[in-house]
Amino acid sequence: MGLFGKRESKPEVVVLQEGMLSLAPARSGSDLTVTLIGNLNGVTAPLLEDYVSGLDAGIAALHMNFSRLEYISSAGLRVLLQCMRLLERRGAKMNITDVPDNIREILTISGFGVLLEMN
Repeated sequence: MGLFGKRESKPEVVVLQEGMLSLAPARSGSDLTVTLIGNLNGVTAPLLEDYVSGLDAGIAALHMNFSRLEYISSAGLRVLLQCMRLLERRGAKMNITDVPDNIREILTISGFGVLLEMN
């Protein structure tokens, strides 16, 4: 089945903004891991928010893998908080994994390291 189906999905890449941000989602049961590739900024943040808003209600946990995220702006930080709140209202959890040092530093300095669960 596809990305929003019930079974495990094949890795595929969803291009949100050509040359700026792509997503590589992989679903396993009710868990969805999304690898962010590129930049999360004022142009791409609303696209990520739309993507997360469109996830089906069967998602219990969203794991955002930042291993390939190169840059995050204040708009990117804002959308992470909005996504977390949206998922919490649905009874789902969100965490961030494989955070590069430069992104971890931004999250920590901005205070988001306390708000967002990072592994």
